[in-house]
Amino acid sequence: MKHVGLIKSKLEVLLVFLVIFVSGGFINLDVQVTVFVSAIISILLLLLIIMRGSIKRPAVNRAMIVITFAMLILFIKLLFANDGFEYTPFFFRLIGNLLIAILILMYFHSNRQRLFECFYVVLVFILAQSWISLLLWLIVQSSLTPSGVENINTFGYLVYYHSMINLNTIQLFDLTIPRNYGLFWEPGILQLYLNILLYIVLYVRKNLKITLLTLTAILFTWSTTGLVILSLQLIIFSLVNIKSYIYSMLSVVLLISLSGLIIKNVDEKLTGENAGSGYSRALDTFTAINIIKKYPALGIDLNFEHFEEKLFNNTANIQMEGRYESRQARATNALLTYYVFFGLFFGSLIVYGLYKQKLFHEKPGIVFLILALSLSTEPIGLFIFPILLIVSGIMYDKNYVANT
Repeated sequence: MKHVGLIKSKLEVLLVFLVIFVSGGFINLDVQVTVFVSAIISILLLLLIIMRGSIKRPAVNRAMIVITFAMLILFIKLLFANDGFEYTPFFFRLIGNLLIAILILMYFHSNRQRLFECFYVVLVFILAQSWISLLLWLIVQSSLTPSGVENINTFGYLVYYHSMINLNTIQLFDLTIPRNYGLFWEPGILQLYLNILLYIVLYVRKNLKITLLTLTAILFTWSTTGLVILSLQLIIFSLVNIKSYIYSMLSVVLLISLSGLIIKNVDEKLTGENAGSGYSRALDTFTAINIIKKYPALGIDLNFEHFEEKLFNNTANIQMEGRYESRQARATNALLTYYVFFGLFFGSLIVYGLYKQKLFHEKPGIVFLILALSLSTEPIGLFIFPILLIVSGIMYDKNYVANT
């Protein structure tokens, strides 16, 4: 029995790792690999449920509420959507992600603290891997080989680098180092998970060593969103601990140091080598708003190709600059994507579910701030991890905090 418990514990951590990896990891650049990993997640889930033996009735009841709610939305879109309704691969992937999220929450319903523990372990691993990738780059950059995923190179399948990484570098004294991607396709996605880890080690699992390592790793992503979130976290932390002289002074020193970096970062995005990056995010945001204005009631059909067509046909009038001059509008604002696909009413309910998420219950407003700002710049809103958070806001009741 002891060995079975240990195996189950390891499988739970592996499950959570795969959930995060398939929610912004570099494997998302290859649809077939993404589907394959999603299938592995499903098999792992079924294996864990079999090992557990049963799922308690309250978990099943709440899962049925979520499924009924989702079916109601789809039924209303099917009947009344002006833009039609199609069963596309994108639609089936979305349904698959929703069902996986529901099953995960059902499995951990009677031991919800364990789910948090798994996330913590995986986020620490992601931190460690990002540091290893960053440090090894100086040694292995000339020895990289194709990983099997398009545009991703690897060294011994231990560390991974985007093939265009030389276009995204940071100048540190006399060294040119790449922005920190970790296991993800963009530094902006890595910063999301690192900022969640920073929140945990600031408020839940207070750990100075991991705090400093996480803070520095976020800096090396050189993500404007990541730096802004980091600054906001430090401001909130200093206010919460205003009676502590040491914490307050340390936060102030860090904020003063960060302010110069943020100014430099923003300047690079608007006028430097990466000129146009900031404008591209604005283009994506205002284009999505144009689509929402056109389809406010129920949004557009769940067809990503149609979404791309609408992005092109409703492009906002924003002048692009630099190497982004010919860039078309893209679906990078995941928060607005909820409104694009589901309309103002249902989109607002989804965002409210994100706000009410129950996985990270200590100071949930901070978590929502991290999620909202990150999802506003990265197209991962319909992947398993964000859906898991949204569904937890519905499936897990107010007694969750007391239970954990």
